[in-house]
Amino acid sequence: MELLRQQKAKHPIIGDIRGVGLFIGVDLIKDEATRTPATKEADYLVSRLKENHILLSTDGPGRNVLKFKPPMCFSLDNVQRVVAKLDAILTDMEEKLRSCETLRSQPCGSPTKPCPSLGKNEASHSNVQWCP
Repeated sequence: MELLRQQKAKHPIIGDIRGVGLFIGVDLIKDEATRTPATKEADYLVSRLKENHILLSTDGPGRNVLKFKPPMCFSLDNVQRVVAKLDAILTDMEEKLRSCETLRSQPCGSPTKPCPSLGKNEASHSNVQWCP
């Protein structure tokens, strides 16, 4: 729980961390004030973790709560690996978001100037709030 709390201080998408024992939920939100569920972001994060052989699921009405339910043999080394990977993916997501915001503020998306961070034209993701 303490390692996840450290991540909350670093990543504004983490809204709350709650749980008992090894059963932990990490609430992902888009905005601190409105607490809008970050459903797409949660799905993306779970997918990226799966690519790294870390299996999590989402839960809650907004499907934005990362559900940690590791086996009893889960060690401190395992915890540190999962949290380090979570940190790396969230950092990557934040960098992509900043890149999208920068690109949206500039003329981008013409056939001759595709958005470099995404490999797509701006027009193809203009309605997306978060650019994976």
